[in-house]
Amino acid sequence: MISAHFDELQLEVADGCVFDSVTLYDGQTRNDPVIDKLCAHTTSSFTSSGSSMLVVFQTDSSTNTGGFAMDWTFVVESGRFAWLSIAGAAYDAIHFRDMVL
Repeated sequence: MISAHFDELQLEVADGCVFDSVTLYDGQTRNDPVIDKLCAHTTSSFTSSGSSMLVVFQTDSSTNTGGFAMDWTFVVESGRFAWLSIAGAAYDAIHFRDMVL
């Protein structure tokens, strides 16, 4: 499992998170189940059900706020693989995958 903790999340708040958001997926793609979609100020933790999590940051760039700070830990059994990807609108995804723990 992967546990993601937001030390800070300050995005443009709107109903449905239509302007800025961080979406956590329980797997490697946007077709996997959504763990949560965040835009309100929070310091919460989220855990995947398996060894993969996709984090997608989306912004419309119209309002500047603090952004987000997130750290994560791999909580998996010895010898298993873990996969984490962070994707944003302005850059390619950062992938951490196939890490034998």
